[in-house]
Amino acid sequence: GPAARVPIIALSADVMPHQIERCRQAGMVDHVAKPIQRDALITALNQWIGRESAAA
Repeated sequence: GPAARVPIIALSADVMPHQIERCRQAGMVDHVAKPIQRDALITALNQWIGRESAAA
């Protein structure tokens, strides 16, 4: 429904653990480092695709 939470994946050049944690604190569910590697992005997307609908 409209109230469902949309997973947000951070795409950032910041890879330090404290920066990744800041992304999570801001509401992002995952982090992919730039420059983006295709496989890393696909892995992150596959982790979250369908997760919200399965929980409903």
